Amino acid sequence: MADYEPATRPPLKMVLIQLLIGVVLLGYSGFLLWQALLPDYATTIGTVVQAEKRVYKQSNPRPDRLRYFFAYDYDWQGKSYRSDRYTYGGRDAIEGVCRFNVGDKITVYVNRDSPDQAVAKRDISHFVVGMAILGILIVLYALLGVAAAIGPEAIARRTPAMLRIGGAVIGLGILIGPLGYLVYVMLTPTC
Repeated sequence: MADYEPATRPPLKMVLIQLLIGVVLLGYSGFLLWQALLPDYATTIGTVVQAEKRVYKQSNPRPDRLRYFFAYDYDWQGKSYRSDRYTYGGRDAIEGVCRFNVGDKITVYVNRDSPDQAVAKRDISHFVVGMAILGILIVLYALLGVAAAIGPEAIARRTPAMLRIGGAVIGLGILIGPLGYLVYVMLTPTC
């Protein structure tokens, strides 16, 4: 028999927590993507009723906070509705405030099955796409960890290298994702 060192297995509890985090990220981003892509949308004309930027004074030395409020009214099949959602899954009211004034006519995308659900812009937030990608990476990483934790000895011996590489990829994603979003927010024009 050949001499070899038994594989070091990752703790199963830690791997299951990672799997849970990945599933939650994937589930939430999947729900937001489903809202944006799958429902049967119709278009109608809406009227902007709120497009304002408010400044909230903070105590020194904290800087003042800016908040953006965007809302519009629309009619669908003889009934009136109001929505404050500019896009699905994004905090993009700033774009609506910068682009439109109160009284402007806009195109509204109405969910035919739930007409109270409408958006003014049907694009998917980059943040949601990034969250879905990160969720997929974490789930794959956790599944490798499960294989190493409860699988046969041969798998457990080969998995540590894959876990190190997977951990580096996920760590890079966690680092680059927020930095990319920060750059996006910094480059988004404010009005």
